[in-house]
Amino acid sequence: MTVHIAADLKQYARPVDELIPLPDNPRHGDVGAISESLRRFGQLKPIVVDGEGLIIAGNHTYLAAVSLGWKKVAAVNPAHLNGDELAAFALADNRLSDLADYDEAMLLEQLSALDDLTGTGYSGDDLDEIRLTLDEPLAFEELDSTDARLDINKGTGRIICPNCDHEFQWKDRGKTSA
Repeated sequence: MTVHIAADLKQYARPVDELIPLPDNPRHGDVGAISESLRRFGQLKPIVVDGEGLIIAGNHTYLAAVSLGWKKVAAVNPAHLNGDELAAFALADNRLSDLADYDEAMLLEQLSALDDLTGTGYSGDDLDEIRLTLDEPLAFEELDSTDARLDINKGTGRIICPNCDHEFQWKDRGKTSA
């Protein structure tokens, strides 16, 4: 199988059977979504391992690569860090992205500009959720009467008629209405 490692990372390629997933990793990642991303984009950033091949950061990337049948992944060893520092880095790697926020309007603009969301971790439903958060209207052709997106946030929303461009307001009161 072809290894899909970015050219700049190929020098760090290591056989997957030399690496060991962190046994007590408190983070539970979406291996399926990561697999989809690896399938589309390849590996663009290395996994971080200690001197013994124990994965410190990138456990779910490793699992996704293995699920795709990859024989090698790029992995780096920050030899300047000791055991406690590696453990702290593992926690920081998991936590720091959790502390970030999104500019929802900018995110929607960038996602809407893409023709294909494959590998991004986002779906069309995610775009609709962001639109509702921003109080942007959904088009009728995107919805049907059982569409779960109509009760997102259990609040109000706007929907635009595709025939006359009339904007309808709806409020979730236990059932959907236009």
